[in-house]
Amino acid sequence: TSDLALPDVDWQRCLYDSREKFDLIIASYVQMEVRGQESRDALIKQLWKRLSPGGALVLLEQGTPTGFRFMHHTRELLISRVGPNNFHFVAPCSHEGMCPVALAGRDWCHFGQRVRRTPHKVYCKGSTRRFLEEVKFSYLVARNIPGPRTKYASEADAPTAAEKSYFWPRILYPVIKAAQHTLVDVCSAPQNFERLSVSKSKAHSFGYRFSRKAMWGDLWRFPKRVARPEARNYVPEKTREQLDRLAKNAMRALKWEDPKDPSYKAEKARDQQFYGQ
Repeated sequence: TSDLALPDVDWQRCLYDSREKFDLIIASYVQMEVRGQESRDALIKQLWKRLSPGGALVLLEQGTPTGFRFMHHTRELLISRVGPNNFHFVAPCSHEGMCPVALAGRDWCHFGQRVRRTPHKVYCKGSTRRFLEEVKFSYLVARNIPGPRTKYASEADAPTAAEKSYFWPRILYPVIKAAQHTLVDVCSAPQNFERLSVSKSKAHSFGYRFSRKAMWGDLWRFPKRVARPEARNYVPEKTREQLDRLAKNAMRALKWEDPKDPSYKAEKARDQQFYGQ
């Protein structure tokens, strides 16, 4: 290994040691270790400020309700402070509207990945046969550049398949497989969490074969046949109305457009410094 050329490694104590811009920033399991929502917001502001034009910010947290809440708050922060016309979500969101899963009641947006256990973990758990486990995680990928959903009015206007895919719904949970049909829970634009029904009797273009093999987190590129507008309706109507009111109040608080407030202009100046808007 003496002739192996390795790139130089720059060590930094914190984000403030350098003002360099990056094309890709990955923060994995970081927000869970930061104490206080204001500190987490300041971290997201600093990471977003370090992105070069067109750069991508990748955030990962544990696939628990708490990890999803961190991702959801970051999502609302970017929408309110940066503006949906100035950036776009690459994954897992298929729109820049309000997150419908956050209002579902019992569900949260998370995914699973099967990984091989390391030898020391196998030894500590005393496993003799099962060397694979499924890790749950919540994630968010955003780019600081207008995306295809802003450039084009619909999927038909997008010229390439890669740009068309930004309009496709995403499968949020494992597909429910029955004898002659499948049920697919997807998140789709404008802000829907709905259940699709795919029947075997339909033509191949409706995606029945694909639905039998589709994996958790895949995109759904076939026509939608909505079986249930709300995929998992656990919340009573009165509770849902209260949640809607709280969500609207939270959105107004995030936007905070009150020119009469003396600290409003100072906060807007700080936002322009961090987000460049």
